[in-house]
Amino acid sequence: MAIPIVFDLETLAMPRDLWFDLSGREPATSEAEQADEEKAYRQSWFDGSYCRIVCIGALIDPHGANPVAAAWYGNNERGILEGFWNTLNAIRSPLQYQAHNGFGFDLPVLQKRSIIHAIPAPRYPSMARYRQDAVYDTMEVWTNWQSTQRIKLNTLARILNVPTKSGKGSEVADMWQAGARQAVAEYCLRDVYVTYACAQRMQLGEVRPLEYFLEHQALHDCDKEPVL
Repeated sequence: MAIPIVFDLETLAMPRDLWFDLSGREPATSEAEQADEEKAYRQSWFDGSYCRIVCIGALIDPHGANPVAAAWYGNNERGILEGFWNTLNAIRSPLQYQAHNGFGFDLPVLQKRSIIHAIPAPRYPSMARYRQDAVYDTMEVWTNWQSTQRIKLNTLARILNVPTKSGKGSEVADMWQAGARQAVAEYCLRDVYVTYACAQRMQLGEVRPLEYFLEHQALHDCDKEPVL
């Protein structure tokens, strides 16, 4: 039986100078070009080629005997990825990844950033669409893979009458810059819980309260902790 791994990423754009270098783009020289440049730079936040992961949050086997609620965070992207993958590699059972827009964002970014850091990811799932065994994507399953019917996680949570997100993803950059990095990890785990609750309701399963998982919470500052 597959072990469910509910997860979410928080990403930030890389420094603009580095983005210019990697993308081969020249700095804008006119007002019209500046608007186009700013739009492209903001979009790079969600592209695994140019963004950087600052947090991975996960609920591992949430209905098992020993559920894990963990987040790896910091400016050490390699440490974040190694912490996440090392934890999953220790699990001997098959895995089922659960995420909201996992096909479109979380899994491609996770794969690209792992490759860039030359980190093996043997537990990376099959990306075959229209299936639910390896990846249960709440957005895709709810909309039956219809690209014209995309739905935000918070909207789905309200429809399913489960707890909603504690903030907006657009606030992460400001929180990070202000030094509230543990708060970002806690926010990420709350997003993971919302995805878990939606997935459970969609599968007609029990939804354990957030407080239950907070008892098992482990926040790993990868700028301070050695990677195990």
